[in-house]
Amino acid sequence: MAAEVFSKSAVVVLASFSRSFKPGLGELFIRESRRQRPYVLPALFLAGVFNPIAALTSWVAAVTLYLAAYRHLGGANGDMLGAAM
Repeated sequence: MAAEVFSKSAVVVLASFSRSFKPGLGELFIRESRRQRPYVLPALFLAGVFNPIAALTSWVAAVTLYLAAYRHLGGANGDMLGAAM
């Protein structure tokens, strides 16, 4: 269960701070994640309190994907978010 929580938290971090480079389902997910950011950030903090190593690992993975998306694609898309899950 912890693996699932931290896997999804990486996707939420990626989507909350990313931008979509083309229209599609990924764009809708990113837009909605940004709207929900005030609720998500405290939950991610609590996840980090309960298991800091797993949280840090998932957040580092999210930042790595974020940087790769911008470097190679100019933003994220649904395929990339799906691969991160």
